[in-house]
Amino acid sequence: MDSSNLDQIVGEAKEPVVVQFWSPWSASCTVMTTILDELAGDPSVPFHLVRVKMDGGLDSPNPYGVLTVPTLHIFFQGELRHQIIGLTNEQWLRERLDSIWKQPRKNHPDTPAA
Repeated sequence: MDSSNLDQIVGEAKEPVVVQFWSPWSASCTVMTTILDELAGDPSVPFHLVRVKMDGGLDSPNPYGVLTVPTLHIFFQGELRHQIIGLTNEQWLRERLDSIWKQPRKNHPDTPAA
């Protein structure tokens, strides 16, 4: 996946998009992957999950400004709403996603007029 694909996914999604920046050498990334997979299986917390493998390692330039893994970016309506650096737990992620649904929405074609 490159930055243009990510921008398209983030911009077009009607649900929050959780982007997981990960690397196979990181034990914390393995734990975070398990947490995200469990949360993604819960229909009461709708979101899209996108994984971006940091192939070149953290020393390689990347368009996302990621300096450590795991890092999560949570987007909604094309805007970065939360950035999580390091390992976190399922409950904390669930609370962040729930809070996004409670925030006022920008004008969106699927948002009813007030």
